[in-house]
Amino acid sequence: MNPVPCEICGFDGARYTRTDVLRTVLHAGDLLEHALESMALDLWRTRGPANETLADIVLATITRFGVVGPVAMMPETATPEAIAGAYHHAARQAHDGIARVPGEPNAESLDLAHRALHLAAVAADLRSHLRDGVGPMVGTVTQIAASDGGVPKLPVTRATVDLSGLVGDRQRSRVHHGRQWQGLCLYSREILDALRDEGHPIDAGCIGENLTLAGLEWSRLRGGAIVEIGDVRCRLTAAAAPCTNIASWFRDGDFSRIDHRRHPGWSRWYATVLSGGTVTTGDAVHIAP
Repeated sequence: MNPVPCEICGFDGARYTRTDVLRTVLHAGDLLEHALESMALDLWRTRGPANETLADIVLATITRFGVVGPVAMMPETATPEAIAGAYHHAARQAHDGIARVPGEPNAESLDLAHRALHLAAVAADLRSHLRDGVGPMVGTVTQIAASDGGVPKLPVTRATVDLSGLVGDRQRSRVHHGRQWQGLCLYSREILDALRDEGHPIDAGCIGENLTLAGLEWSRLRGGAIVEIGDVRCRLTAAAAPCTNIASWFRDGDFSRIDHRRHPGWSRWYATVLSGGTVTTGDAVHIAP
């Protein structure tokens, strides 16, 4: 296990159960896909400070997942979307291999979970180095919300955030929630207002977000972006997939209205906490350039 959390992606093997490892590896392709979204081919092939391209980095990790044949041999000329698809396939094969081995996670499976998070973080950092980053943006915390399980989450004016997320907040089930890379759930005040204008009976906290943020260009967000909220520093990981638990806050129960694949730019975002602290309603939110 890693003795300390990874400074780049926040991975902390001491916090990972077998279920955490399995769910992280299973979703590795989503993490990478969200970090590579809308990337131009010329940047995909541009060499970074270590003289390697994003294609080089991704292909090396796919190979490390133990996949052989066409996936591992995919040429650098492939698009980021094709590579992300190959990574989905590679990660699912790795997931199935881990699932066949009983007991707590071993060093090898923890390493694969770490690589899943780390790859998306490195991809985002290289994009930023190549001047294709998300920021800069400045916004505000308009609501902090927590619950003892389930939704809606109820407002609090101030909260402590540690490496697991919002202290005092809990998910009813950890099957689909509760990974370290799902430590915080963020959503947009402007998107909530737009949904209400469409006739959805929704408001802040109803769909499980911990922090409702205003003033950000939500459609520009991508996985891997660094977000500073008060004195908390976190990294976006993946768009949160909606489920039936939040259906009552959508007209005709259509919770797919905030599904990232169907409606890009309307989803909630998960984030890994890199350094904890205190968050207060009204705090400034900064997304680094």
